[in-house]
Amino acid sequence: MSRQIVRTDDSAELSVEVFGSSFAPTTVVFTHGWTLAGRLWDDVVAGLHRDLGDDIRTVTYDARGHGLSTSGPAGSATLPRLAADLKSVIEVCAPSGDLVLVGHSLGGMTLMALAENWPRLLAERVVGAVFACTSSGKIWAPVKYVPGFIAASPWVLRLNRPKMMRSTSLTRLGMRFGLYGGKASRSHLEDTIEQMRLADPGVVADLGKALLLHERDHVLPYFDSIPTVVLTGANDHLTPARHGRRIAESIDGALLIDEPGAGHMVPHERSSVVVREVGVLVRSGNAAARTLRAIPA
Repeated sequence: MSRQIVRTDDSAELSVEVFGSSFAPTTVVFTHGWTLAGRLWDDVVAGLHRDLGDDIRTVTYDARGHGLSTSGPAGSATLPRLAADLKSVIEVCAPSGDLVLVGHSLGGMTLMALAENWPRLLAERVVGAVFACTSSGKIWAPVKYVPGFIAASPWVLRLNRPKMMRSTSLTRLGMRFGLYGGKASRSHLEDTIEQMRLADPGVVADLGKALLLHERDHVLPYFDSIPTVVLTGANDHLTPARHGRRIAESIDGALLIDEPGAGHMVPHERSSVVVREVGVLVRSGNAAARTLRAIPA
């Protein structure tokens, strides 16, 4: 594993972890959810390298204002900006070869913003995509349409103090039923709390508003020619399964997997399912590449 710092064009510093050989034909890039960090994917990354070995390289990173990454200029935390950050990470850490993109919650929305702004990158290099517990829009509808609700949301969210969170029995209980599907290991609960403690309140507030403004149904057809998996948790209270169904229905050939009993934290709750589905995309992408190389010019 190598840890790198990717500096964006607006001077934010993103903390990135790269596993695997630079000669691997496929790189899997993971984007995490709101208030979390790249370590959300630790179980999945370990499982993929155990199963696929040298056939993949994996890249996880902390979004600006999350984990060990800096926040960048005040007010810079928007979905288009997160998409530009993702593009920077790809350019520095995976400048060539096939890509599989995996996004959880806010991370899935970041993938949509990437497709909206850089469709050529999607068409030329992406051989698979996974959307986990995310949405293409209509989050908090119809409540968000109440006059003043979206405008007030950042001010309310700025009152939050993530660093004040502690792993108490009450906090873990609320998280078990609020974020998870009712069952969660103590280690996963404590790891989630620790990730949240590192989030910058200002960035959290700005991205909370960005989540409410996020409407990208029109972008989903960009994934029509890309093998796509949509994962939902039947007990997800933040992005209910209906959001995933709408994504799957809008992408030709997308595979929808609704996990019974799972909540919003599918990368923790169903890491083996994520490993399996990402592995299928990597293997099929590698096989297609080998076939193309075997065809005479």
